Amino acid sequence: MKSKNKKQIEKKEETIVKYGIYAPYWTHEWTLDYEYFIPKVKKLGFDVLEISCAALVEKYMTDAQLLELKKVADDNGYDIMNARES
Repeated sequence: MKSKNKKQIEKKEETIVKYGIYAPYWTHEWTLDYEYFIPKVKKLGFDVLEISCAALVEKYMTDAQLLELKKVADDNGYDIMNARES
């Protein structure tokens, strides 16, 4: 059996599974108060809250509103990001 030096040892990658829920689960509408639902979803143990980019345009029009939403997300350990198919 050949011995391997550190450069030859492959690093094993971990797969991290995150569990989420989409925002209209409770309201059946995409335009809703995300500041209310982010802490609720976190308390329920979800890692992700799916929100609508289109709804963001309707409800969160100013930079101040978007920054407040980001603060609520940050305070609850959530990132705000866009997901799309590759």
